[in-house]
Amino acid sequence: MAIANIFSPPEHKVLMVELQVGPDKGKIGEVFRIVKERNWVFVEGLHIKYETERSDYDPASIGNINNTEEPLLVPHEVKLIDPADLRATDVVWRYTEDGARVRVSARTGRVIPFPKLHLNTWEDGTNAIEEFGGEQDTDMNEVKKVTFQPKLCTFEQDICESMKIDYTPRKKKGYWY
Repeated sequence: MAIANIFSPPEHKVLMVELQVGPDKGKIGEVFRIVKERNWVFVEGLHIKYETERSDYDPASIGNINNTEEPLLVPHEVKLIDPADLRATDVVWRYTEDGARVRVSARTGRVIPFPKLHLNTWEDGTNAIEEFGGEQDTDMNEVKKVTFQPKLCTFEQDICESMKIDYTPRKKKGYWY
């Protein structure tokens, strides 16, 4: 089955999802943080937990109200927005004719492009486009240099050989009954 990108969607800078649970069910929001290890996303301004922080010194004071976004489980609590009609959809991973792995809307069959921010980010969250090679960075030729030479000996034997120490391990007394 050939996957065709029927339309040219606008360039999305953020990932848009629709909440499926809680008091914000049905609302659309932007993902601002992804935790791949736990399959969590944090949606800006939605699924908020409110906490009241009271002062220990003045019991009569109201205190501060802190709000934090709670994590949402990706396949169950949020659904990706199809940019064609801005409705929630399930996602299926497929391969194109040239071998690229793409996300496809299960409802419409159209390709859902990755946001530009996602394409330019490494796994640890750093920017992939930033240039390397500052004055304090190690030279790439030095980094790629192979310095380890494998040997068939124990760690102790390797240390003694490098420090020119005569080392003959004592054989432990064994008993056979």
